[in-house]
Amino acid sequence: MALALFMLPSGSFALTNVLGGWGKVFHAVPALVSFLGGMGAMLAGIIGCGLMPLLARRLPLRPLYLSIGLLGAAFTLCLLLLPHVPWTYGLAFIGENIFQSAAIATAMAVIFEVIGPGNPLAATIFSVLGASGNLPIFYMELIDARGFHWRGVDGAFLCDAVITGAACLVLAIVLRRRLFPGTVARELAVTSGE
Repeated sequence: MALALFMLPSGSFALTNVLGGWGKVFHAVPALVSFLGGMGAMLAGIIGCGLMPLLARRLPLRPLYLSIGLLGAAFTLCLLLLPHVPWTYGLAFIGENIFQSAAIATAMAVIFEVIGPGNPLAATIFSVLGASGNLPIFYMELIDARGFHWRGVDGAFLCDAVITGAACLVLAIVLRRRLFPGTVARELAVTSGE
C-alpha cells in the first residue's frame, strides 16, 4: 500500500522543481526568483515539516498523506484564478514547497511505520520506499512540461492539480478498507443491522 501511495503522484508536488524557470512568466525579477529558491524554499520546508507532526495527531499517516495531496491539488487549482504577477509567483513557490515538505515528512513517517521495530530488512525497505517517491517527481515534471507547452503556466498547473487530485481520490477509494478500517467496520455493522 505504501508503494502505491508513493509511486502515484499523490504527494509529489513536482511543480517545485520547475517553478524556478517560470519567473519571467510572472514578471518576477531574478533577485526574487533567487530569494524564493533559496531562503523561501528553506522556510517553506521548515513550515511544511513542522506542520506534519501537528496534523499527524489528528489523522493516521496514510490518510494524512492523501489529504496533503488533495489540499495541495486544490491549492494549485486556486492559483489558476490569480494574475501572473510576482506575488502570485511567490505564493505558488512557497505554497508548493510547503505542501511538498509536509508530504515528504509524512512519507518518511509512513516508511518508518511500515518498517516497524526490529525489522531485519529495514534498510532495504527504507531505500525502496524512499526511492519510489522520486518516480512521480520525474514523470510529473514531464507531464507538467506538456501542460506548459499546451497552455503555458496555467496548463501546467491544471495538469498537475487534476492528476494529483485524481491519484489521491483513486487511492482513497481503492485502498479504503486499509486506509480507514474503523470507518469500514462501522459501515458494515450499520449495513448488517438494517
